[in-house]
Formats: sequence, structure tokens, C-alpha cells
Amino acid sequence: MKPGSLVKFQFLLLLGVFVACVLGWMLSSNDITASMLLGKITPDSSMWMAQRPHRNDLYRNVLQNQTDGPSSIERRPSMRPPLRPEETDAVSEEKRYTQNSSHTPCIPWQNIVYIKTHKTASSTLQNILYRFGDERDLTFALPVRDVYIGSISKVPPSSVLPAPPGVAYNILANHARFLYDDIKKLMPTNSKFVTIIRKSPTQFRSMYNYFVMQSIYKVSLEEFSRNPKFFYERHRRKSRHNGRDPMLFDLGMDQSSIGDLHKTEQYIKFLDSKLSLVLIREYFFESLILLKEELCWDLRSLVHLSNKIRISIDPTDSLQPVVDSEMSAGLEKRLTEWNAGDVMLYNYFNATLWRKIEAYGRRKMDQEVAELKDLCKQFEKECMKGTKPRNISRGSMKHTGLAEYVVKADKRTNKTCQRLGPNSREYLANLRQKHTAMYHRKS
Repeated sequence: MKPGSLVKFQFLLLLGVFVACVLGWMLSSNDITASMLLGKITPDSSMWMAQRPHRNDLYRNVLQNQTDGPSSIERRPSMRPPLRPEETDAVSEEKRYTQNSSHTPCIPWQNIVYIKTHKTASSTLQNILYRFGDERDLTFALPVRDVYIGSISKVPPSSVLPAPPGVAYNILANHARFLYDDIKKLMPTNSKFVTIIRKSPTQFRSMYNYFVMQSIYKVSLEEFSRNPKFFYERHRRKSRHNGRDPMLFDLGMDQSSIGDLHKTEQYIKFLDSKLSLVLIREYFFESLILLKEELCWDLRSLVHLSNKIRISIDPTDSLQPVVDSEMSAGLEKRLTEWNAGDVMLYNYFNATLWRKIEAYGRRKMDQEVAELKDLCKQFEKECMKGTKPRNISRGSMKHTGLAEYVVKADKRTNKTCQRLGPNSREYLANLRQKHTAMYHRKS
């Protein structure tokens, strides 16, 4: 054999031995990947899909490691590394999620201002923010009393519980009008601002009924809608529940400018320049996925249960959930005309949301929405045994009430389940106690 041929033969022999060793190692450590290389299965086969990181892993790993006993959720194979005993908190899970994500790693955002609007599913979103901050022992800007921070004209530092010495606020998530100059003085300079809105006619009807605004305007909503300007100006007063364009009012627009569509257009542009994301109630899950991307959170942080479930308190109805009746075309038209500013607000940010969804990718969005809905159902099944009537005294609750979730007896020591269960007022009370204790420890 010629020298050149001998060298070539030796090289090919060594290459063959190297390839055999690599394939042997892969067969012993990852049968799926090796099989793909050998052409036995394809990436889209059911065998491969069974080994993909499953959306239940995030749920199962965190929830199970915070319980005293095993989870009832069936274990499935996962490509994600198992939790070590010391990695049982949300922060560790979040770190692993980021490290194993296909996205560019980023740090979850912690400085957040949530402008909580009325009757827009805002309490459900509030619970998500409460739980996120509570799990990480972040500092909340909490109202000194009741659920409101500041007044309708200002948000002074005295309206929030003082932060512990040397500590800055991380999250503001209670009702406060979006008086930007006041709020930015309270919060870190890199805070992200978010809010949520809803279709104007349904939001206005819900607010009018829930806050018994009939007692203010002395007429039913139907009667009010037939001559709203007359009743609004006749009984106009400074209130947290404005009778015209209430979402714009919550978002800080001066009451004297409401009704002026040119000023409304300018104010919407101002909001767009300050708000990182405006969620839409009608597309709540899609909005949450965009929130996840904006704040670099994981899906688990978005798990939620509805915070306000309306039920009938008629004994003959067995506490059945209440669904709003169809709004008549006439009433909807009149409310749309009266609240033209809120309609402009909704149309603008709804279009903005859908541009973001298109940029995110419809298929990817649909997949993650399905995953999040599945996670929410699993958490509810794992943590809750049902609902019970919630104690509430309000004029609007004569024929309907609110239900709240009841944590299973064997899950009462599970912190994740505990944080999912309480209504917004109960959670606020818990956070106040925690805040006060932290303040005294650091003083």
C-alpha cells in the first residue's frame, strides 16, 4: 500500500472509531436524539413529542415541592433538570426557566406600576402581581387605608405605607389614578407601567350597577342613557367613579377635559408614551402572554383564578354563576356615544395589542394561551375544592353576590395554593401585615 493511501486509511479508521464512540454515548444518554440521528424517528413523531418539555412540568415542579405530600398530577418525562431540595421556591424555578428557555436569557422585571382600573378584570390581574411580589418578598406601595392610594387629584407619599428603611418600593398594584408626576416620585425610575381596559359599554354598565350609581343619578342605567348629559351635569360631583369616560378618568385625564375629543386624542398619545403595555379584558390570556414577554416572566407567574365570580343569591338558584344579559342595541349605541372618549381609548390600544400579537406570532400565541389555560385549570384542580359565597355588603348585591375559592384542607400549608385563594381585600390585608413586620425588622 502506498504511503499516501496508508495515511488516508488510518484517518478514515480513526474517524469511524470516533463516530462509533459518539453514537454509543448518545444511545446511552439520550435514546431519542440518537435515534433521530440514525433516522429511526423524525422530530415530529409522537415519540419525540412525548419527550419535549411539557407545560405541566413548570406547574408540577413548583407546586409539588411546596406541598407536604405528593402531587396528584401524573409524572411525565421531562428534558428539564429535576429540582434539587434547595430549589423549591419561585425564584429558583424562574432561574431554571430562563436558563432552559429558547429565548435570550433576561432578568424578570420587578419594578412595576399597575394602574388598576374599575370593572375590567383588574382584580384578577392584581392577584397575579400580588403573588409575584409576595413570592419574592418584594416591597409593595400599599394604601394606608382602604384600597385606594391618594385622592382623585393627587398621590402624595403619605397615602402609602412607608417603605422599610433603605428599601425602595417595587410594585404599586392598588387603585390609584394615573397621576404620572406624583407616581413616578414614589417608584423607581426604571418602573414599567401597565394597565387593563375593557369595551366601553360593558365596562360602564358593570360600573354603574356594581357601584350603585343609580343612587347618584337617581335613575336606572336605561333612563340615564337616554339623557346622560342632563343627569351627569345635574348630579356631577368629584368621585372615584366618573359618570363619563370612566376609564380615561382612572388613567388620569383631567375631568374638565373629558368630552373634548381633540384633548382625548392627545391624552391617549401621552398614555401610549408612558405605558409599557395596555392589556385588553376581552383578550385577557393573549394580553398576559404579552405581559410575560414585556416583563420576562414565566408562564407559572401568570397562573390565576377569577377573583370575582358573580353568583345568584336566590335560594332557588343554588348559587349559580351569573352571566350578564345581552345588552340591547339601543343601550349599547347610546353608551358608546356618551363615552366616546373611552371608545377611542379602547380602539387605539386594542389595535396596538393586535399589532403586538401579530409581531409575536399567531401560532406561537395560540400555543402559549392553550398552555396557560391548561395550567390554570390544573392549579385550580390541585388547590381548590370549590367556591363559597363571599361576605359582602353592597347595595348592588341584592340579587347577586360574589363567590370565593376554598383551598383544599390538605393544601392549606401550600403557599402557592394559599396565594391563589384569597380575594383582593384579604390578600391586601396579608400584605399589610407582612409589610409592617418587615418595616419593624429593618427599623
